[in-house]
Amino acid sequence: MESSSIVTNTNRIEWDNETQFQQQQQLLNNQQSANNGNPPQQEKSQLEMDDVNMDDQDPDNNANWVTVVNRIRRYKASVNVNNLTDNSINSKIAIVQSAVGDLEDYFGTKIFFQGKERFITVEFGKKESMLEACKRQLEADNDYKLQPTLNFGDEEVQIRSLIVRDLPLNVDRNLLKQILEKMTGGNITDLKIRVKGPFMVANVIFENANAVNNVKDVWSIVYLKDLCRIEPANITKEDRDQRYAHVLKLANIPFGITAYDLKDLLTEINAQTCLFPRTRNSYSRQRYALIAFKTEDEMIKATADERQLSIKGCLIYWVEPEKKTCHKCGSPDHLIKQCSEIEQNTMYKNRQAQYS
Repeated sequence: MESSSIVTNTNRIEWDNETQFQQQQQLLNNQQSANNGNPPQQEKSQLEMDDVNMDDQDPDNNANWVTVVNRIRRYKASVNVNNLTDNSINSKIAIVQSAVGDLEDYFGTKIFFQGKERFITVEFGKKESMLEACKRQLEADNDYKLQPTLNFGDEEVQIRSLIVRDLPLNVDRNLLKQILEKMTGGNITDLKIRVKGPFMVANVIFENANAVNNVKDVWSIVYLKDLCRIEPANITKEDRDQRYAHVLKLANIPFGITAYDLKDLLTEINAQTCLFPRTRNSYSRQRYALIAFKTEDEMIKATADERQLSIKGCLIYWVEPEKKTCHKCGSPDHLIKQCSEIEQNTMYKNRQAQYS
């Protein structure tokens, strides 16, 4: 478990979750506005709040802040409830608590569900205490002991871990595991997937660090028709920023085209990644792709080619990533209000309605 820094001066403490502070501040602002005869302010969305530089808004910005803590970590160990002999869950929790509760930085014992299995999990503030708990006998004549819970933030775990991004929501866990093991030459011991925006992100742990080292310079993998970004879990901020430093948008791509269809072009221009964003309603691929290059020279070389690129007779264009393109056809020459495909679709629907 991690948190950002907790900092304090003589009058103020900032915590990770500022929701309560923001609500109180909003209430005070509304009351003050009402007293001045002004309408109350509307609460800002989270996106708007994220865009505000709090340092610029703080009148005490130049105050001397003291860092109390930079990183908070918790260390856990667990045992399957079926490996303890007592029939009652509460009694099993009491057995574990009695065995390790006297250790320094012991934070508590609770039930944890993983699928259909139930585990008794113990939490500590120090890794040494957690490891000591794993050595202790829980019951007489019972060899089962607490086992350390994998912590993705541990250095020994990170050096053998890989992060896979941009996976589709219907990702097949077994297929992904098969692809990664074949590509890295290593065996996967743990694979966890979570939703992030319109995609899935996978945290993958291998038996040893050699598997990750084999692909440390690879930026993406082929998963079915898509290219999905990968990176070592212990990648530095500088290396990650470098991977996003040289990106272009390839616009006006015909409907149905995927990263797999662009593989010859991507190989020719030495592109490292190719991401097709997804639409909100139908989850289809957008009509443009974001393509990353390793160096600025390679990016410039790709756009300096005098050949006019086309796919299925449709011209495609290189533009800046920030350039707005049509949400319907992906063209950089107009926005959706002026899109001819909208008019064509409307005419087609009207003709169909005549015969319905």
